[in-house]
Amino acid sequence: MKNDQDKTLRIAWWVLAVAVFSLTTAVRIRLLGIPLERDEGEYAYAGQLLLQGIPPYKLAYSMKFPGTYVAYAITMFLFGQTISAIHLGLLLVNSATSALIFFIGKRLAEFYRWNCAPRPVMRFFPSVHQCSGSPGMQLILSCCPCSVAHSCC
Repeated sequence: MKNDQDKTLRIAWWVLAVAVFSLTTAVRIRLLGIPLERDEGEYAYAGQLLLQGIPPYKLAYSMKFPGTYVAYAITMFLFGQTISAIHLGLLLVNSATSALIFFIGKRLAEFYRWNCAPRPVMRFFPSVHQCSGSPGMQLILSCCPCSVAHSCC
């Protein structure tokens, strides 16, 4: 009986995840042609420079890491240098990243299931208050992955 409930719950979570992903994708596909916002324009420009063989930070200065520029350069190389192509590539990169994070979280779910159970009790010990800047933040950061990953497994 419990296994049937667990299986039904797992299927329900997968259906919900697919529905949310599909809705998000449909909305973003509908908005492919909107103009690039400020940061997207910066990333696209740096990506164009990379495609021209100019190394990062030679002509475009930023405090951001070059990984985003490389992702935009690859996107523009594969799909073209149009606004719709850039947004489509961003959609694919974000989808791949979300899937990767989901599956990593699912894989770590068993660890977090057992690891975060004693966290609420630990919050009340003085040693927790002395060792970290914010024990409440420690509680939130350690238990949030548990609840998300537990729901999806």
